[in-house]
Amino acid sequence: MPYQPPLHIHLLFHPASADGRKIAESLVPKFLSAPAVRGLRVPIFLTPDREDDLPPRLQSDPAIPNDPDWLDLNAAEHSVVVVIADARMNRRVGGGTGAQWAEFARELVGSHDPQRHSIMLVSLDDQGVQLDESLSTLNFLTFPQDQDLAAQAEELTFQLAVRALILLRHPGQATDASISDAPAPVSFFLSHAKADLDAERKGPVHRVLEEVSTMRIDQWYDARKIELTEEFTTAIKDGIRRADLVIVFLTDSWAKSSWCRMEAAYAKEVATPILVVDALKDGEPRSFPYGGNVKVVRWPIPDEATLRRCLGVDVDQQAIDERLQKFRPIAARMLLSASILETLTRAHYTRLMHGQAHDDDVPLDVSPEAVHLAMHPNRSTFLYPDPPLTGEEYNVLSGLRPDAKFETPLMRMSRTLSTNEPLTIAVSLSDSEVLARHGLTPLHLRTMTDEIHLYLLVAGLRIAYGGKLEPEKLDDPDNFTLRLFSLVTGYRNLAKTFDADLKPILNVAPWPLWKNYDDDVLNRFGTIAGLEKVPCPELGLSESELKPLPNGFVVPDTIPHQYAWGPAMTAMREKMTEDSCARVVMGGKIEGYKGRYAGLIEEPLLSLRAGKPLFVVGALGGCARLVIDLLEQRDRSEMTTEEARANVQNYDALSEIYRGHNQEFKTREELAEEFKSYGRGGPMQALKNGLDDASNRELFYCTDPRRIAELILMGVSNLSSSGG
Repeated sequence: MPYQPPLHIHLLFHPASADGRKIAESLVPKFLSAPAVRGLRVPIFLTPDREDDLPPRLQSDPAIPNDPDWLDLNAAEHSVVVVIADARMNRRVGGGTGAQWAEFARELVGSHDPQRHSIMLVSLDDQGVQLDESLSTLNFLTFPQDQDLAAQAEELTFQLAVRALILLRHPGQATDASISDAPAPVSFFLSHAKADLDAERKGPVHRVLEEVSTMRIDQWYDARKIELTEEFTTAIKDGIRRADLVIVFLTDSWAKSSWCRMEAAYAKEVATPILVVDALKDGEPRSFPYGGNVKVVRWPIPDEATLRRCLGVDVDQQAIDERLQKFRPIAARMLLSASILETLTRAHYTRLMHGQAHDDDVPLDVSPEAVHLAMHPNRSTFLYPDPPLTGEEYNVLSGLRPDAKFETPLMRMSRTLSTNEPLTIAVSLSDSEVLARHGLTPLHLRTMTDEIHLYLLVAGLRIAYGGKLEPEKLDDPDNFTLRLFSLVTGYRNLAKTFDADLKPILNVAPWPLWKNYDDDVLNRFGTIAGLEKVPCPELGLSESELKPLPNGFVVPDTIPHQYAWGPAMTAMREKMTEDSCARVVMGGKIEGYKGRYAGLIEEPLLSLRAGKPLFVVGALGGCARLVIDLLEQRDRSEMTTEEARANVQNYDALSEIYRGHNQEFKTREELAEEFKSYGRGGPMQALKNGLDDASNRELFYCTDPRRIAELILMGVSNLSSSGG
C-alpha cells in the first residue's frame, strides 16, 4: 500500500473569490513550516484552479490517473476539508457556478467518512450560509461584519486545528459539520501567578481566560482557583497530567513563584507540552532551568506605560484605553491559536515518530533534552522530529548519556546510501506556471523543493544544477540556486554531528549566462559550490552576427541570437547528463523558454536517450507532469505545432535557422512520440532508476517531500548495490 501521511488539509474557496483566496493563503504558512525550522509541516492544499470556476470532483476521472481535480480524502489517514463560502461561491447568474458548488458541498457533507475525515463549513459573508438550503441547518463558522482578515484567520486557524487534533487523537469523534456549538475537546492548564489577576481585568491572564470562555474549550484548569487544602498539589498535578497543553504566563510574578515553577517542572516530568507567553516587564531574576526546548510567544500588547511612551506623552487616557480595549481580545485569540497549533504540532509529530520508530526506539514529539534521559534511563535510542540538534546540544546530551543515540528521520535518511564513491545527481527544477492548478502556492514550491534537496544532500549526494545566478536577483527568495547554497551553508556543520557530509553544489552554467557572473556572483560560491562553465558550442555564426556585449554576453533579442541560446543550453544539459549518476525532474514551465525546447522537456529526454537513470516527480505539475503523461501513453494538447506557434516567439523562423545549421529541431508531435516510445514498456524499463513500475508511479503523483526523497534514494541505492 502506498505511503499515507497522517493528515491532509484542504482549503476550498471559489477560484475567483479574492477574500476566499486571501484568507486561505494566510493559513498556509501556519501549517507549513520550512524544513530548517522547528514547526508544523502538514500537507495543505487550496482549491485546484482549472480556470472554469468549478469545485474539485469527488470521484476521479478514470481517463486521468491521479486526477489533480479529484478531492481524494483517502490520500492521507485523515483529512480536514474547509469549504470557505461567500457571495462569489453562491452566485448563480452571469455564468456563476453556485449550483455546482452547492451540489459539491451537499455531496461532500453527505458522503465523507466521519470516522476518518472532518468537514468544516465557513461563511465569509451573509450569503455564504445560503449556499444550499439543505446546508442551512448545519453549523457554519461565521465572523462579525467588522472583523478584519487577521482576526478571521486566527479564529479559522483555531477551529481548523481543533478538527485536525481530534482526528489525530480521537478518530471517529471529530465534530461533524451538522453539529452546532460543540465544545473543542482540548484541555489547557493555565499556569500563572495570583498577583497577575489584576483587579481591573486588563492583564494577559484575564484576557485569555475571557477568550477561553467564549471559545467553548472543553476543559481548562486555573491553578489559582483550586482550593488550598491538603489535596492542592494532587489537584494541580492531576490537571497538568490531563491537559493537552500548559500555558505558562511568564511574568515578573510568575518567575518568583515556587508554585508556578513546580507546575512547569511537573509538566516536563509527565511530558505535557508547554507554551510560554513572555509577558515580562522588568525581567526575571533567574530563568526557569527547564523552560528551554519549548515554544515561546510574546504577549503582543504592551502595558499602558509602554504604550504611552510609544504614542507620545500628549496622548489622552481615553485614546490609550480605546486602543488597548480593541487589541486585547485579538491578542488573546492569537495566543490561543498559537496554543492549539502547538498542541497539534506535538500530536502530529507523535503520530509521525511512532509511525517511523523501530522497536527499540523512544519516539519523542519534541527535541530531546536532559529530562528525557531521566524519564527513560534504560533506553538508548531517541527518535525525534527534524531539524536535528545543534552540535552544542548533542555534545551535552552525549556527555550525560554516552551510550544513547539521538536521531531524526533526516539523520536516518543520511544512511540510506551505502557507497564509497561520491555520487552526483542532476536536479532539473524550475517554477511551474500551473501551481494553482494543483492547489499549491509559491510557498509550497519553496518548502517542498528545499526539503527534498536537504534529504538528498544529507544522504551524501552532490547536487548538480543548471540554474542561473543573475546579479540583480541575488536576494530573490525564489532563486533556486541560492536556496541550494543556503541549505549547504545552514546544514553543513550540523550534518557533521551525525557523520553526514554535505557535498558542495555544482552549478553548471551555460554560455553565455556565465559571462554575466561578476565578482558579487562569484563571491557567493565560496566553499559551498563549484562552478562548471560550459563553453560556447559551434553555432555557425560569426562574431559580427553574435554582436556580444563588452563582457561577452549575448542578449536573445533577435532570431539569430535566440537561435544561439538553443545549442548552448543543450550543451549545458548534455554536460549535466554525462557527469551525473541520475537526474531528478520536478516542475518546469512548458512555455517561455530560451532553448530549442523547454528545459524540463529536453533534460529528461537527454537522460532517456543516454539510458541514464531518471526520476520524475509530478507533484508540481508543469513539464514533469507532461513527461509523465507522455510516458504513460496519454496525449497532451500542448504537444502540437499549433500550440508552439502560438506560444514560442518566431517559432517558424527558428525552425528554419536550426535546420539551416544542421541542428535538431523536432516538432512537438515528434517529441511526444519519442517520449511515448520510451514509455511503452512501462516506467521501470524506460527510467532505469532502480524502482519498479509501482514505485515509479507512486513517485509520479506523491506530494509528500519526505516520501519523494525516500523513493529517489531507494532507487539510487538499488542502482549502487547492483553496480548500475
